[in-house]
Amino acid sequence: MERLKKQQEAAKARMEKQKQASEDRVKAKQEELAQKAKKNAERLKELAQQQEERQKAAHEAAKLAHQQAIEARKLQAAKQAADHKQKLEARRAQFSSEFGHVWISGNTGAYLTTLTLPDRQTLTNVMNGLFQENCVADARTFKEPVARNYIRKGHQIIEDGEYQLVTVTTDDRAKDMTKIVEGLLKNYEKFDLVMIPISTGNKNYFEWVSGQTVQPSAAKDARSTAQKDDDLEVPDDQLEVQV
Repeated sequence: MERLKKQQEAAKARMEKQKQASEDRVKAKQEELAQKAKKNAERLKELAQQQEERQKAAHEAAKLAHQQAIEARKLQAAKQAADHKQKLEARRAQFSSEFGHVWISGNTGAYLTTLTLPDRQTLTNVMNGLFQENCVADARTFKEPVARNYIRKGHQIIEDGEYQLVTVTTDDRAKDMTKIVEGLLKNYEKFDLVMIPISTGNKNYFEWVSGQTVQPSAAKDARSTAQKDDDLEVPDDQLEVQV
């Protein structure tokens, strides 16, 4: 009996030992797996950090390249503008050296005017009135439909003017021209007389314009004075020649 009991206790001890060994192996395996999982997590974190740093570096590089491209375009634009300005100034200098004596840059004292008229008869009346009073020096007419839209007493009016009058006048005669046009077009509530200052052009032309737009009274006085001077001239056959 005693022997059987010892055998049972020995078998139980072996079982306990085997059980403990098995538990130790499972525990060791679990710890090994846990260490591997920890290392994997640390590695993934490291890789993610490296990827983030690479993306940040790439973003900074792209941003720097974009800024450099902008600066390069600005420098190129500035260089082109300076080159264009230099060439333009050289052309102006060359032009001034060749034509400065007959060219005006600045206030020319002249206006380019445009006026749309509904028919040929109205055009003729306006031109006759302007030239009779020496209000314009030059005039050109264009026969083309020019549509005009405006509101009259709450209704939309659409007119197709068939003639456009383009003239050249001076500062001194601009108001007189406006008065004449207003008087001749008094039946029209609105008319599109536009005056555009001329800022550059041939000096001789503007001198001619000024001479052509003299007040009629002043022109008459000038002609009278010139006639008197002609009357005072001594004929050639009455000149005394002294040696």
